[in-house]
Order: sequence, then C-alpha cells, then structure tokens
Amino acid sequence: MMEPRQRLKAIEDHPAFGAAMLVLSRLQAQGFEAVLAGGCVRDALRGVVPQDLDLATSATPDEVETLFKKTQPIGKAFGTILVIEGGALFEVTTFREDGEYADGRRPSEVRFSDMKTDSSRRDFTINSMFYDPVREIIFDYWGGRADLEKQVIRSVGSAHLRYQEDHLRMLRGLRFQAQLGFSIDRGDLEAIAELAPLLQKLSAERVWRELKKLLEGEWALFAIKSGIETKLLLQIFAELKSLKSSELKKTFLIKVHKIFPVESWQVGLAGLSLLLKLDVAVLKKSLKMSASEASEVGGLLDFARNLKGQDMVSHLKALDKLPIDRAAALAFRLISLGIVPSSKIENLFERYLVLTKGLLGLPKPWVSGQDLLKMGAKPGPEMGECLDRLYSDQLLGKLKSQESALQTAKKWLSKKS
Repeated sequence: MMEPRQRLKAIEDHPAFGAAMLVLSRLQAQGFEAVLAGGCVRDALRGVVPQDLDLATSATPDEVETLFKKTQPIGKAFGTILVIEGGALFEVTTFREDGEYADGRRPSEVRFSDMKTDSSRRDFTINSMFYDPVREIIFDYWGGRADLEKQVIRSVGSAHLRYQEDHLRMLRGLRFQAQLGFSIDRGDLEAIAELAPLLQKLSAERVWRELKKLLEGEWALFAIKSGIETKLLLQIFAELKSLKSSELKKTFLIKVHKIFPVESWQVGLAGLSLLLKLDVAVLKKSLKMSASEASEVGGLLDFARNLKGQDMVSHLKALDKLPIDRAAALAFRLISLGIVPSSKIENLFERYLVLTKGLLGLPKPWVSGQDLLKMGAKPGPEMGECLDRLYSDQLLGKLKSQESALQTAKKWLSKKS
C-alpha cells in the first residue's frame, strides 16, 4: 500500500544520506524502481537515525554493476550487490521472491520480482516497509506502520511459515523485542513455542551471534521472559531442560528482572550464568564462544563468585583484571539479588577508586624483591610471604607511604634474623 507523502527526517540525518540519494537517483533515472528498505525505514519512523541505509530495486544485479563504477558481488546469487558511492557502502538488493528453504536457513533459489512480492518474503511487518526519499513516499503492504505504532512484532503472513523457512527468525524476533521493547504477537509466540526445537538445527555460531545482540538490548528482560515461556532458550542451554516449569518460574523468572537491563552482553551472560549455575565450559560448548569471549565472561563469573568470600585484597586484584564498568554493572546486580551485601560492594569499589586515582589499574607494590635482597633477605617462601603481606597492607591502606612500607619490611626482617 502506498501512503501519502511523508518526509522521514531521521533518514536524512544519516551521514551517508547524500551518497544514498545519488545511488537512488541514478537507478531511477534509468527507469528502475529504487527505494530504501527494511530496518532503516522502521527506525526512521520511530525518529531514530538508522545504522545502515539498505536499498532495494527492480534493477537486476548485472544492471546494478553496469550502472556503478565501484561494486562488489557480496551476495549476487541472492540479488545483492555492494555499491560504493561517495566513500559509503550500500547493499543494493533486487526485488525478489524466495524459493524453498531446504536447510532452515536460506532459500535454495531466488526469482527476481517486484516490490510487493519482495515485501512478502521479509521476516516481520515492521521490517517490510520501503521508502522513496525522492518522492517522499512510504510503501507498506503488511501493516508494518500500524504494528510499529502498536509496538508489536508480528511476522509477515503466516508466522509458522516464516519460522519454518528460517529458524533463526524465532530468536531474531526476541532480539527485536530486546532492542525495541515491543511485545510479540500472540500468534507468533504460539508458533515459536511449537517450533522451538527447530533452533537446534542451526549452527551454534549463528545462534550465539543473535543471542549476543539480544543480551545487549535495553529491554532484554522482556526477551528473556519470552524465551523461557516459549521454551526457546531451552534449545540453547541444555541444562535448563532438567528444570521443571515451576522451578523455572520460581528460580529464574522472579530473579531475572534484577539482572536486566544490562550494559553489555558480557554482563548479561554472566548474570544468566549465575542464575542458571552454568560455568564457562558449559557456555563455551553450548554457544561455541571464542576463547576471548569465554575469557571475558569467565573473568566476570570468577569475580562474582569470589565476592562471597571475605578477602578484600583478592577482590581488588580480581577487579583490576576486568573492565570497571562491566564489573560494576554485574556487582550491583548481585546486590539486588541478595547474593552480596551492598556494603561490601560499596567498600570494594570505593577502595579501588582511591587506589587507582583515575589511573589504569592498581598501583605497583612499594616494596620489591630487590629491596628486600638489599636489606639482607634470602630468596625463598618467607620473602614471598613478606612481599605479599606488604602489598596487601598497602592496598588496604594500613601502610601510608613507600617509606613506611620499607620501614615495616626492615622490622619484619630484623625479627626473622
């Protein structure tokens, strides 16, 4: 459906809008339809400057390559050509109709078609709109604008068909919920609950990429709840399958709101792992995380679990290995869960900030092994014990200066001699 003229200023505010207009104008000047498509139209209608400006056109990939000097055939088999114009990159995709999805991931073939047919193969109504900035016209064939106003995520056409075509769309719907704060259409939720086991047919890498985006969403709580209630998350974390529905609601849904929203996927995943009592080995196996990703989450988990102890020095050293913002985000969520007293967290971070004084990390020890050797100490366990104790007292504020630390070391050595 073509709507009355409307100017989408949020799209015009995109830094590459001028270059996008050059691409659109050239296509239209040659008699082709050319519009902005999908997510950029959705975001602009919400008043948000889009991240990317993707184009759709009636021109074939060969015709697109002929019209522009700098192109790359990044997905030519599926109708997509990367056009480089004015230093900006644009995905230009030919209007198409998808063939059968044999692998639950992508169509086995595509047929070039028209704008309306192209809109029918897209995932959700809010992503199925097109916008012609030259004529300032929005094309909305599936009620995407109405769903956007109602803040509803709804599949284009049959939800069962959309999710059977591409199984990852189930998790993608939850990801949009996490990012936008919208509700998911009841029919879609029912379809996800029925088809959730299909998620296991996808590679763990694809699932992990989508889950990571979900965890970063401002409204991730809503998506996590939907994932539990439809049992979609049970397909990712096998350990959840041993819990009964009543246990999930009692031990998980009641607490999860205290973990979200999160500032990063690392904090979100660490929070989930603490609630589900999953270790890094299980996460890495279930999600096929990289070694660096596993290390990031593992550091947060170690930090959180060690907070139950009383050793302030070990807490300071563990905190020093982590990005302070992530550690703080997780620590203060542990307070809300009642896992760690607020006084302990406040004292820890207050002490850490005093010690670092805006610098990168904890201060170096005031007394070194070389200092002790010059005082006549002999290498061995006792010297190591002395260094550890001196540094601990330095971190805890029991020693006020390097001079006092050296004096304390001398007294300790004199007692040992």
